[in-house]
Amino acid sequence: MMALACVPDADGNMDALPTVLLEALALDLPAVSTTLTGCPEILGEGSGQLVEPGSAQAMADGIKTLHARILSEDWKIGTARSRSENLFDLSKNVATLRGHFESSTKNNAQ
Repeated sequence: MMALACVPDADGNMDALPTVLLEALALDLPAVSTTLTGCPEILGEGSGQLVEPGSAQAMADGIKTLHARILSEDWKIGTARSRSENLFDLSKNVATLRGHFESSTKNNAQ
């Protein structure tokens, strides 16, 4: 399991795409993190547990909840890795971006 307690810094800045969560999923590690910016996108579909930022108790409860899921039949080995492969595959993402660029250039040419 991996835990990442994201919070905004004093000026409100925050990591929009915490790469360390992607790395955890690639290793098939379920993760607990906060509901800030990119974390919900990364930890969707059962690949982790999300909690409200700024609360040590919420993070502790999230870790306990995810631990219980891992020990139960609710968690399946490969869930986190599969999420990583499906959403963050370089070939798929490049193809999607290419489609957006091609569509944009066609629209602008008209």
